[in-house]
Amino acid sequence: MSNNIIPFPSSKTLRSMVTVPVTWIVCDLEYVKSTLDNKWHVIEFALWDIYADKLIYQTVVKPKGDFHLSQWRQSHGYSDEDLRNAITMEELDNHLQYLLRSFMLCFWNKENDLKNYPQLQTYAYGTRCAMQRYSSTYGSYDPNFGDRRYAKLVNASADAGFSLQQDEFFHNAETDAKACAHVWRYCDEMDLPSPSIDLDLVLRKEVEMLVQESVQQKDDEIQHKVGEIILLENALHEKNLALEEGIEEEKEEVEDPFPF
Repeated sequence: MSNNIIPFPSSKTLRSMVTVPVTWIVCDLEYVKSTLDNKWHVIEFALWDIYADKLIYQTVVKPKGDFHLSQWRQSHGYSDEDLRNAITMEELDNHLQYLLRSFMLCFWNKENDLKNYPQLQTYAYGTRCAMQRYSSTYGSYDPNFGDRRYAKLVNASADAGFSLQQDEFFHNAETDAKACAHVWRYCDEMDLPSPSIDLDLVLRKEVEMLVQESVQQKDDEIQHKVGEIILLENALHEKNLALEEGIEEEKEEVEDPFPF
């Protein structure tokens, strides 16, 4: 039996392993277009825990090369100075490759975000698209193609009951991630069996009681019918007796001798 033992050097150190539960996270990215290469570059990144419903991570990112902030971005608190002083894409990338290992990343537009930041798919445990999940059931129907159109996050979140808080606005990474998480939970809730199913279930004892009540009710009805039949039979019997007595009296009158 000792021959089956695999030799293992005593000096060798066994590596311990830890199992980490998968955490479902919404990932949202915001972009600006570079004036040099005309490509989209990340300027903001946010992670939102779907089921804990809280922010995990958020940062602004320094885009590569020259960029131009739109008037809308500037009016909503984004500034050139903040972006130039933010962490670089390389610094964010080094952080995420360790942070995302146990995360299931959900995007509103997975195809677009992974096109601009493909490394996320290799860093994360897995990826999902919330827009496809929602739109496949609740998107507006397109009769020309026979399927449903992709819904915008603004419309989907409103239909799912999400409302902006004070100072929140869409096309902000944190707000969009929060709204997307709300839509994902809404899909979870709607995918569950209807609560009416539970209401339709009846306990065995309740079924037995209902059957007994139904049987007793039928027995009472039968007894009532039997009582009515007995009464009718008695009445008919009395009528027959009275009829027979009348016939006998008529016979006696016929059989009486004449007085002469």
